[in-house]
Amino acid sequence: MIRTLAFLTIGFAAPALAQGMPVFDDAKGFDVVGVMDGSLVVANGGHSFICSLRAGGDVWQLANCEPIIGPAMAAQIEAEERAAVEAAAVEQNTEAREIFLRNLEVMPDVVFANLLADLLRQAPDCTLTASNKQELALIERAYAQLVIERFNYPAGLDSELIKALSKKLEDGGEVLDDREEVLHGSGSVRLKTCPAN
Repeated sequence: MIRTLAFLTIGFAAPALAQGMPVFDDAKGFDVVGVMDGSLVVANGGHSFICSLRAGGDVWQLANCEPIIGPAMAAQIEAEERAAVEAAAVEQNTEAREIFLRNLEVMPDVVFANLLADLLRQAPDCTLTASNKQELALIERAYAQLVIERFNYPAGLDSELIKALSKKLEDGGEVLDDREEVLHGSGSVRLKTCPAN
Protein backbone atom coordinates (compact mmCIF):
# COMPACT_ATOMS: atom_id res chain seq x y z
CA MET A 1 0.00 0.00 0.00
CA ILE A 2 2.79 2.42 0.94
CA ARG A 3 4.63 1.52 -2.24
CA THR A 4 1.52 2.19 -4.32
CA LEU A 5 0.87 5.55 -2.72
CA ALA A 6 4.38 6.86 -2.27
CA PHE A 7 6.51 5.47 -5.06
CA LEU A 8 6.59 4.37 -8.63
CA THR A 9 8.88 1.38 -9.03
CA ILE A 10 10.08 -0.08 -12.27
CA GLY A 11 11.99 -3.38 -12.41
CA PHE A 12 15.16 -4.06 -14.32
CA ALA A 13 13.45 -6.82 -16.26
CA ALA A 14 11.89 -4.38 -18.73
CA PRO A 15 14.59 -3.93 -21.40
CA ALA A 16 12.87 -0.98 -23.08
CA LEU A 17 13.20 1.01 -19.86
CA ALA A 18 16.76 0.01 -19.04
CA GLN A 19 18.34 3.11 -20.54
CA GLY A 20 18.37 6.05 -18.16
CA MET A 21 17.32 3.96 -15.17
CA PRO A 22 19.35 4.15 -11.94
CA VAL A 23 21.42 0.99 -11.47
CA PHE A 24 22.51 -0.30 -8.08
CA ASP A 25 26.31 0.01 -7.83
CA ASP A 26 27.94 -2.35 -5.31
CA ALA A 27 31.14 -0.32 -5.41
CA LYS A 28 29.40 2.73 -3.91
CA GLY A 29 28.10 0.95 -0.83
CA PHE A 30 24.64 1.57 0.59
CA ASP A 31 22.69 2.80 3.59
CA VAL A 32 19.53 1.10 4.80
CA VAL A 33 16.85 3.78 5.11
CA GLY A 34 13.76 1.70 5.82
CA VAL A 35 11.66 -1.38 5.31
CA MET A 36 8.80 -1.63 2.82
CA ASP A 37 6.58 -4.61 1.98
CA GLY A 38 9.08 -7.01 3.52
CA SER A 39 12.00 -5.57 1.52
CA LEU A 40 14.77 -3.16 2.44
CA VAL A 41 14.82 0.41 1.17
CA VAL A 42 18.44 1.40 0.63
CA ALA A 43 20.28 4.50 -0.60
CA ASN A 44 23.01 3.91 -3.16
CA GLY A 45 24.79 6.37 -5.43
CA GLY A 46 22.28 9.14 -4.84
CA HIS A 47 19.27 6.94 -5.64
CA SER A 48 16.87 4.82 -3.61
CA PHE A 49 16.28 1.14 -4.24
CA ILE A 50 14.00 -1.60 -2.93
CA CYS A 51 16.03 -4.77 -2.39
CA SER A 52 15.18 -8.26 -1.24
CA LEU A 53 17.55 -10.27 0.94
CA ARG A 54 19.26 -13.49 -0.04
CA ALA A 55 21.14 -15.85 2.26
CA GLY A 56 24.76 -16.17 1.24
CA GLY A 57 26.52 -18.55 3.59
CA ASP A 58 26.91 -16.87 6.97
CA VAL A 59 25.73 -13.47 5.69
CA TRP A 60 22.69 -11.94 4.06
CA GLN A 61 23.13 -10.26 0.70
CA LEU A 62 21.06 -7.71 -1.17
CA ALA A 63 19.32 -9.08 -4.26
CA ASN A 64 16.97 -7.86 -6.98
CA CYS A 65 17.45 -4.17 -6.22
CA GLU A 66 14.87 -2.15 -8.13
CA PRO A 67 15.06 1.64 -8.40
CA ILE A 68 12.47 3.84 -6.75
CA ILE A 69 11.74 6.77 -9.01
CA GLY A 70 9.62 9.87 -8.67
CA PRO A 71 7.18 11.37 -11.18
CA ALA A 72 9.81 13.49 -12.97
CA MET A 73 12.11 10.56 -13.68
CA ALA A 74 9.15 8.36 -14.58
CA ALA A 75 8.03 10.94 -17.15
CA GLN A 76 11.55 11.18 -18.55
CA ILE A 77 11.86 7.41 -18.87
CA GLU A 78 8.43 7.18 -20.48
CA ALA A 79 9.40 9.88 -22.99
CA GLU A 80 12.66 8.07 -23.80
CA GLU A 81 10.80 4.79 -24.23
CA ARG A 82 8.21 6.43 -26.50
CA ALA A 83 10.96 8.03 -28.61
CA ALA A 84 12.75 4.68 -28.94
CA VAL A 85 9.53 2.94 -29.99
CA GLU A 86 8.78 5.68 -32.54
CA ALA A 87 12.32 5.51 -33.95
CA ALA A 88 12.04 1.73 -34.29
CA ALA A 89 8.67 2.12 -36.03
CA VAL A 90 10.12 4.65 -38.49
CA GLU A 91 13.02 2.30 -39.25
CA GLN A 92 10.64 -0.62 -39.72
CA ASN A 93 8.35 1.42 -41.98
CA THR A 94 11.33 2.57 -44.05
CA GLU A 95 12.46 -1.02 -44.54
CA ALA A 96 8.92 -2.15 -45.42
CA ARG A 97 8.60 0.69 -47.95
CA GLU A 98 11.90 -0.21 -49.63
CA ILE A 99 10.85 -3.85 -49.97
CA PHE A 100 7.43 -2.81 -51.27
CA LEU A 101 8.96 -0.43 -53.83
CA ARG A 102 11.32 -3.16 -55.07
CA ASN A 103 8.35 -5.50 -55.49
CA LEU A 104 6.43 -2.83 -57.41
CA GLU A 105 9.25 -2.54 -59.93
CA VAL A 106 8.94 -6.18 -61.00
CA MET A 107 5.13 -6.23 -61.28
CA PRO A 108 3.75 -6.09 -64.82
CA ASP A 109 2.03 -2.90 -65.93
CA VAL A 110 -1.22 -4.79 -66.47
CA VAL A 111 -1.56 -5.11 -62.68
CA PHE A 112 -1.57 -1.34 -62.34
CA ALA A 113 -3.89 -0.96 -65.32
CA ASN A 114 -6.45 -3.20 -63.61
CA LEU A 115 -6.12 -1.21 -60.39
CA LEU A 116 -6.65 2.02 -62.33
CA ALA A 117 -9.74 0.50 -63.92
CA ASP A 118 -11.01 -0.35 -60.43
CA LEU A 119 -10.40 3.24 -59.33
CA LEU A 120 -12.33 4.51 -62.35
CA ARG A 121 -15.25 2.18 -61.50
CA GLN A 122 -15.39 3.72 -58.02
CA ALA A 123 -15.54 7.28 -59.42
CA PRO A 124 -18.83 9.00 -60.34
CA ASP A 125 -19.75 8.03 -63.92
CA CYS A 126 -16.45 6.07 -63.99
CA THR A 127 -14.66 9.36 -64.69
CA LEU A 128 -11.58 10.92 -63.14
CA THR A 129 -10.98 14.62 -63.73
CA ALA A 130 -7.56 16.20 -63.33
CA SER A 131 -7.86 19.68 -64.75
CA ASN A 132 -5.37 21.12 -62.24
CA LYS A 133 -2.54 20.02 -59.96
CA GLN A 134 -4.77 19.74 -56.90
CA GLU A 135 -7.15 17.32 -58.62
CA LEU A 136 -4.24 15.32 -60.00
CA ALA A 137 -2.70 15.08 -56.53
CA LEU A 138 -6.01 13.78 -55.14
CA ILE A 139 -6.20 11.13 -57.86
CA GLU A 140 -2.60 10.07 -57.26
CA ARG A 141 -3.27 9.75 -53.53
CA ALA A 142 -6.50 7.79 -54.09
CA TYR A 143 -4.70 5.47 -56.51
CA ALA A 144 -1.80 4.96 -54.10
CA GLN A 145 -4.26 4.23 -51.29
CA LEU A 146 -6.01 1.63 -53.44
CA VAL A 147 -2.70 -0.04 -54.32
CA ILE A 148 -1.48 -0.35 -50.73
CA GLU A 149 -4.86 -1.70 -49.63
CA ARG A 150 -4.87 -4.36 -52.37
CA PHE A 151 -1.35 -5.47 -51.50
CA ASN A 152 -1.88 -5.22 -47.71
CA TYR A 153 1.00 -2.78 -47.32
CA PRO A 154 0.99 -1.99 -43.57
CA ALA A 155 3.06 1.17 -43.21
CA GLY A 156 0.73 3.74 -44.78
CA LEU A 157 1.34 6.40 -47.40
CA ASP A 158 4.19 8.88 -47.57
CA SER A 159 5.31 11.30 -50.28
CA GLU A 160 7.97 8.95 -51.69
CA LEU A 161 5.49 6.11 -52.03
CA ILE A 162 2.85 8.33 -53.65
CA LYS A 163 5.47 9.56 -56.13
CA ALA A 164 6.51 6.01 -57.03
CA LEU A 165 2.91 4.90 -57.43
CA SER A 166 2.05 7.93 -59.59
CA LYS A 167 4.55 6.53 -62.13
CA LYS A 168 2.71 3.20 -61.96
CA LEU A 169 -0.54 5.11 -62.47
CA GLU A 170 0.87 6.46 -65.74
CA ASP A 171 2.06 2.99 -66.79
CA GLY A 172 -1.37 1.55 -66.04
CA GLY A 173 -3.02 4.36 -68.00
CA GLU A 174 -0.92 3.53 -71.06
CA VAL A 175 -2.07 -0.09 -70.89
CA LEU A 176 -5.72 1.01 -70.71
CA ASP A 177 -5.11 3.31 -73.70
CA ASP A 178 -3.53 0.46 -75.67
CA ARG A 179 -6.50 -1.77 -74.85
CA GLU A 180 -8.85 1.11 -75.81
CA GLU A 181 -10.73 0.78 -72.52
CA VAL A 182 -10.89 4.51 -71.73
CA LEU A 183 -12.15 7.70 -73.30
CA HIS A 184 -10.24 10.95 -72.87
CA GLY A 185 -11.94 14.31 -72.46
CA SER A 186 -10.66 17.75 -71.52
CA GLY A 187 -8.59 16.95 -68.44
CA SER A 188 -10.56 13.78 -67.76
CA VAL A 189 -10.55 10.06 -68.45
CA ARG A 190 -13.59 7.75 -68.44
CA LEU A 191 -13.84 3.98 -68.38
CA LYS A 192 -15.81 2.76 -71.42
CA THR A 193 -17.27 -0.26 -69.64
CA CYS A 194 -18.83 1.71 -66.81
CA PRO A 195 -21.29 -0.42 -64.78
CA ALA A 196 -23.73 2.51 -64.92
CA ASN A 197 -23.99 2.09 -68.71
